[in-house]
Amino acid sequence: MLSKPIKQDRLSDQIADILFDRITEGEYLVGSKLPSEENLAELLNTSRGTVRDAYGILEAKGILKRKHGSGTYVSSIARITNTLNDFIDFTEMIRFNGFTPGLFELGTELLHPKPREAAALKISTDDSVLEVRKIFTADDKPIVYCRNVIPVYLFNDQISQTEMLKQGFTEPFFLFLKENCNQEIAYCRSSITPRLLDNCNLPDFPNKPGPNTAVIVIEEINFNDHDIPILWEDEYYLSDIISFELIRRPHSYK
Repeated sequence: MLSKPIKQDRLSDQIADILFDRITEGEYLVGSKLPSEENLAELLNTSRGTVRDAYGILEAKGILKRKHGSGTYVSSIARITNTLNDFIDFTEMIRFNGFTPGLFELGTELLHPKPREAAALKISTDDSVLEVRKIFTADDKPIVYCRNVIPVYLFNDQISQTEMLKQGFTEPFFLFLKENCNQEIAYCRSSITPRLLDNCNLPDFPNKPGPNTAVIVIEEINFNDHDIPILWEDEYYLSDIISFELIRRPHSYK
């Protein structure tokens, strides 16, 4: 049986989440100036250093922009962006960039993993996995096809097959992992490849664009904080809609 203690997020992460929610809910509009670190610290009953760190977290994600001598502002993001070095909820990502998010579950099945998936998840090809296929949309336009593969042993025999196969059972996904499997994703190992849609095996992709549509494919093995693989994920991004950002810092040789 796999289990892990529930750990508390750092206070700066919690403040960053509060600010992000206020931005997505329209309290702070794109281009608007946020309160000073001192004022926000007083409003939230925390330290100025914690607020500074929270601003830094959102600035690294491209959500905020600091102007020297002027203050901190909500960034104007023209496209749907996602920093490759961080987790972000697809629905939040789409909503923040000014689109109406949607989610359609295409199918849920109990089956055996493919050899490559079984090896990555450290299970046998005779074991059972729950496969969930879904589409995320922006203004009703499909932008991400997602396939989750979850080892059934994570459910600890606490969930019936009928319940597993219910539509929407695994949503919202991170909460599902936490509440039904007592698992949280600590990090993932990803491979990123460009393809043409015609070379992707996506038979149930709705309103499929032309076969020469460019697609970014991300295959991920997700681990808990005990370094145990708990999820295989395929993500197919229509690259004319979504752009990716990677934050790189110089290496120190000291």
